[in-house]
Amino acid sequence: MEVKILLIVVQFLLSLSTEVDCECSGGWISHGSSCYLFVHQNRHWTAAEDYCRNFHAYLTNIGDYFENQFLRTHVNLYGNGADFWVGATDAMVEGGWRWMPGFDPIGYDDWYPGQPNDDYNQDCMQLCHEFHYHWDDDHCEESKPFICEKSIPGEVIG
Repeated sequence: MEVKILLIVVQFLLSLSTEVDCECSGGWISHGSSCYLFVHQNRHWTAAEDYCRNFHAYLTNIGDYFENQFLRTHVNLYGNGADFWVGATDAMVEGGWRWMPGFDPIGYDDWYPGQPNDDYNQDCMQLCHEFHYHWDDDHCEESKPFICEKSIPGEVIG
């Protein structure tokens, strides 16, 4: 019961700080200084990156707790039980997780306990339904939905 109440409170608070369509074009949702597109088409990680680039965007980079909670709440409510690709990989150096496309090191993290585990060469980050949308590593060749992010027009993400 407490979890359900907490989810309702978080959803309400996010609705206060999230504007749909005011600063972001159709289908994109604004939060903070970014626009997000939750894509419910299954693609492997690199194809998801390419798809985002077509919109001058990238697979989402999660910079802090509030952004993470916004994304987790959204996929929990509307993700239909799917895992979602986000924009980090350690394909270049095992264990050296970086946000793409800028190769920025991960500062804030929300890995599920025991993750990342590189189980048989898992090099791409996902929000994992089984782990209540905490972070997990998976095989980049797996096809799943994903989240694109871009700056709100006129804003600079820093």
